[in-house]
Amino acid sequence: MKNSLSLKQSFFVTIVIASAFLIIAFTHLQVTREAQRTAQHQIRETHLSLLLMKEVLESKLETPNTQLPGDLIQTVIELTKQINTFQQVALLDKNGHVLYSENETKSNEATDQSRIQEVLLTYELTGQWFKPLPTPGQADALDILTPIFSHQETAYVLKTTITLDNLKNAFVRTYRFVFLIFLMVVVFAFFLVVRVKRKILDPIRELAIHTGEIAQGHLDHHVDIHTGDEIENLANSFNDMAEQLSLMKNKAEDSNPLTHLPGNHVIEAEIERRLKTGGKVAALYCDLDRFKIYNDLYGIQRGDEVIQMTADVLQEAVKAQGGPGDVVAHEGGDDFVVVTIPSRMRQIADEIINRFDEKKKNHYRKVDSDRGHIFIKDRRAKDPENAPLVPIPLMSISIAAVTNEKKSYGSYKEIANEMALLKKKAKLIKGSAFVNADDF
Repeated sequence: MKNSLSLKQSFFVTIVIASAFLIIAFTHLQVTREAQRTAQHQIRETHLSLLLMKEVLESKLETPNTQLPGDLIQTVIELTKQINTFQQVALLDKNGHVLYSENETKSNEATDQSRIQEVLLTYELTGQWFKPLPTPGQADALDILTPIFSHQETAYVLKTTITLDNLKNAFVRTYRFVFLIFLMVVVFAFFLVVRVKRKILDPIRELAIHTGEIAQGHLDHHVDIHTGDEIENLANSFNDMAEQLSLMKNKAEDSNPLTHLPGNHVIEAEIERRLKTGGKVAALYCDLDRFKIYNDLYGIQRGDEVIQMTADVLQEAVKAQGGPGDVVAHEGGDDFVVVTIPSRMRQIADEIINRFDEKKKNHYRKVDSDRGHIFIKDRRAKDPENAPLVPIPLMSISIAAVTNEKKSYGSYKEIANEMALLKKKAKLIKGSAFVNADDF
């Protein structure tokens, strides 16, 4: 069997991976922003420090009796101790020769001379001398060449070097923050997965289990899900589907082999359902008059054709005058039941009678149909062989209607008993007839 992640695991992994990508992108953006902010702050601080040193040194050059370059070097040393911002400080003459260096690092005088010329040219063009330049051989350091003027001429150059080591502290601060965010995302993902499991995954698993039960024919299973959302609606639809499948199964098992109409179980279930839910019920008991005589005279096959014709008539009548939820059932023999509502029962009954009286003629010999009756031997005669012929009217249909509109019923059995009694009254009426229990 192929191993695969469960839906819960897949959801959790997806959340974590998506969060990781977002965190990586956020980290890159945050680190870049923090590095820029830290670098700008450090360079701004350096600029202010050099302005101060430049002002002090230029003032020193204007002071009488200043011993050059010794006094100037001493001033640089004192300022360096006070400011403590630079990695390295050196004093150069205007040609780039080193007069003093805080560290004994060897300087490239040719490079320094070229850079001095570049800074002075920039100053002449823009009036700005502050221009950080990459330190040769050091990726995380910057050189700043500050011209020291005397009588508007460049006398000396103060060379300072700053490092960008402070950016590492920015990275550390950022990564700590990002790590905290990542932990929060993991915790949030965990609680989200738990909630999704409770609200979605567990109901789906329950639906899957019950679906398997229904697939095995256990249609009485009911899914009990109360999430207050679309999942609950889906479960309710599932239960409705199971009920409809159960009803269809019962109809199939209970259906009449001749007419394929549902039988007693479906009639009982439908009437009981309406009574329990407080719905309106109108049950029409339909029975053929003199069918047995017809069956004896014309034969069983012709009798089956009449039964099928009657089933068709009832279905056509319900289709023409009935509505959603109406049921046509065949109890057996020549007995049928239509379940509808009181407001439609009279129209359905009239439609049944009209259609039956019209179509029954096609099931008699023309001579019998034309005269409206058939002749059979009188069964009351003492000598059946020589009994005289007596006229018998053609078949008719008697319909007995029972409703809960004016009288309440507690069960299908009570309605069935009422229909059986009422059918006898209907059969006393000549021809096809309709009687309603509410009229008595």
